[in-house]
Amino acid sequence: MNSASTAREALIAEALGEVGALIDRLEALVPAADELGQTAWRAYENLIDRINRFDNQVQNTINEAESEALKRILRHAEDITRQSLETQAMAMKTTARELVRTEFDPATARVLPQMQELAQKRVSTRVVWIYCLTAFCTGADLMALLVHCLPSH
Repeated sequence: MNSASTAREALIAEALGEVGALIDRLEALVPAADELGQTAWRAYENLIDRINRFDNQVQNTINEAESEALKRILRHAEDITRQSLETQAMAMKTTARELVRTEFDPATARVLPQMQELAQKRVSTRVVWIYCLTAFCTGADLMALLVHCLPSH
């Protein structure tokens, strides 16, 4: 039994030596694991910083895109407004010309011969002045209507 006990002791001694070597190796790994943890933490902080900068860049890009889109929309709206005003002004001018042609010209054509006839007959100046005043008022009303209808830009 001595030999078995000696062999067992030898195995235990060898196992203890192996455990001691393993403990020494584990103790040597602790500083490396600490440094690895610190490196991982710095990488994490660096990643968070880069993500924040990227987020800021994306937000700035979005803001710039919104601003540019609004500028384009405003330019387009201004163009449409200008075209609309031009179209309205042309329509008003056409209407004014038609109004003069259909209303003013016939009235003038009716009044002018009457005034010439009165002038030839040497009718009292009071009657001539009444016709002149009537023609003037008609023209003034028509001009007021045209001025009111035309755009003021």
